[in-house]
Amino acid sequence: MTLTARINIRLHHAEKKEIKEDAASAGLTVSDFVRKKCTGVRVTSHMDRKCVRELRGVHTDLTKLYNEKSVNHEDIHEIMIRIKIFLETLAKNRWGDPS
Repeated sequence: MTLTARINIRLHHAEKKEIKEDAASAGLTVSDFVRKKCTGVRVTSHMDRKCVRELRGVHTDLTKLYNEKSVNHEDIHEIMIRIKIFLETLAKNRWGDPS
């Protein structure tokens, strides 16, 4: 489908800059980003996805450490809880509360 219709809007310079940065962060053109946002499509940042993957990896490593006897289990357990809370908060803030 060829895109031919246009909508022109006025923005503050700061708003335009923010939209450009958000589009770049999501790996989209400004047009694709705005089209998705306006039609209700969920847009996620590459950084958010990378951060979640990294934190899941850290959580896995901590789980392995937790199973060793020579480490302080309380410290690792606390870190794992904080990571879980952070991931849940990130998901709610970026993608909406699933409940």
